[in-house]
Amino acid sequence: MAEVIDFRDAGRGARQAFQVDAGGDLDPPDNTARRDDDWPILALGHLDGSYHFLDVTGQKRVLTANQLYRRGDLMSLFGGVDAWLRTRWPLYSKPEEGEEEGKIVGFRLQAAAAALQKACVDAGLYGDHIVLRRSGIWPAENGLPAVHCGDAVLIGGRWYPAGTRTGNQIWEAAPRSPRPGAPCGPEVARDLQEDLRQLWNFQRPGGEIIVVGLLGTTYLGGSINWRPAGFLTGPGGCGKTQLLNVLRSCSPLHHYTTDTTKAGLETALSGRAMPSFIEEAVATKDAAGARVLINMVLASVVGEGTKGHRYGENGRVRKIEMVGSIIMASDYVPEMKQTHLGRFAIVDLCPPQDGTDYNAEHKALMRRMSDRGPAMWGRVLASWQRYHDSLDVFRSALKETQCAPREMDQYGALLAGWWILTQDRVPDERDGREGVAAIREFVRTAEDVAVDGPGHQVISRLMTWPVAMQHTTNRIPIGVLLAIALFNPPNGRVLKSNAYQHLLDIGIRTVRADETSKDKRGRPAPRMADCHGIWINLKSIEIEKAFKDTEFDDGKWRIELGRLESARIKTKNVRIGSYNGGALWISAPELGLEEDEIENVHRAEGDPLSG
Repeated sequence: MAEVIDFRDAGRGARQAFQVDAGGDLDPPDNTARRDDDWPILALGHLDGSYHFLDVTGQKRVLTANQLYRRGDLMSLFGGVDAWLRTRWPLYSKPEEGEEEGKIVGFRLQAAAAALQKACVDAGLYGDHIVLRRSGIWPAENGLPAVHCGDAVLIGGRWYPAGTRTGNQIWEAAPRSPRPGAPCGPEVARDLQEDLRQLWNFQRPGGEIIVVGLLGTTYLGGSINWRPAGFLTGPGGCGKTQLLNVLRSCSPLHHYTTDTTKAGLETALSGRAMPSFIEEAVATKDAAGARVLINMVLASVVGEGTKGHRYGENGRVRKIEMVGSIIMASDYVPEMKQTHLGRFAIVDLCPPQDGTDYNAEHKALMRRMSDRGPAMWGRVLASWQRYHDSLDVFRSALKETQCAPREMDQYGALLAGWWILTQDRVPDERDGREGVAAIREFVRTAEDVAVDGPGHQVISRLMTWPVAMQHTTNRIPIGVLLAIALFNPPNGRVLKSNAYQHLLDIGIRTVRADETSKDKRGRPAPRMADCHGIWINLKSIEIEKAFKDTEFDDGKWRIELGRLESARIKTKNVRIGSYNGGALWISAPELGLEEDEIENVHRAEGDPLSG
């Protein structure tokens, strides 16, 4: 039978009592707890001639008007039992002699179908405002975690049968899934952390803390707004698959797959707010598939996740909803944009330094954690409020390190998940600083983020793009030409002049800080700052080529360059060789061009610029 446990005492810091299943079956479903009256089914609404119900088992059903008036289809809503229908709309046999009325021999199909139709009409139009919840951990109406275990759902400290409706959320019936257990003490997670440190070789210090933190946040499913994703990676023999399996063992309620196709993941993960584990997530040569995968993860780990519709070949529309925490393992880490790096915790693993085989120890740890997983889950659920209090502390500590806001969200959540598993209290400021110091090599500063940002990616692409020299087959990177044109010493005037002209030909004009030259009308060189800088024509054909078939194609490179700190745009009348019109100014230091860093750029014998 179900047992009520006060998690506040067991969890030491939670502010909400939860109820957990102690191993037996639930009490018989209390239909009155999920229905407005004595109806065993629930009318959800109608749309386009179809009528939507939760049947007697709590499953979502849709019947057309014709189906409602067919006995078999209507009876399927009631599990084949017509006792309630006989009571509400009895069908009598012809009275025998001496009887006032006949015996009940069935129910009046037409009257029952009409009443069900009316109930759906009274419920209103069925639409996206009605949310069907499948198995997982979701936010309840009061913000606390609601744990949907298939045939029952834990809401506000009570177990309700599947089919319960709270507001616009309907907890749809599904096969029975594991329940959280009575919460354990912090020593269980501490032992796990030490086992991780001993049995795996993490490339960066604090890797075991990140892994425990990932586990802590996955236990809360979709009930938290920021859900860090994890990527376990490393060469063969580093134990990433075994580590993924240990995390699976710790998670009583989870989904596991090796199907990384877009359709496969949408089908498997849609509507399940639970930890999801993906093995061999990225094929080394499948760059396009890798981008699709990480973009799906990106959208599912924040807020309400991904919501949308997919259209099948038969014209039917299928709704998808992806929300939850996802942990992947693969030899290969795909190329990630700045937005991905802010949501993935990449845990690099190395093979054991001494070549020791830990396979037996890994399997033993999996067995232990399989037994302890429900209690760890219960501990995290009991610490929901403590999680949010801890998150505030760690975000403040991360802010002191000058890290970017998204890093505060990501690693603040991971540290909060780690803390509630391994400690019994709310962290103080000192705990916050020590926690951040323990994972310092994972956290990027605001400067690191800026360097990895799209603007600097565009600069890197631009500076390394080779352009063809006139009358030769040689190609020289734009960055080299800029360095020569801006900083070549006076004795290299011929080389400097050629570099300047080649840049004009492709729509780039260099302007030195000490430049005194004037045009034919006596106007000085245009500039937007006192330092060295360049003008880039906004319609340069050569620069468009540099970004063709990249994520910055179709003029997106202009947008990203325009976001740089020194960027200034003039919409017309900037003469650059044969180009005349709008141009973008960027100061040389932001391009990484400093005079003392390019002393090795000089004229070489036979250099194509010399002639």
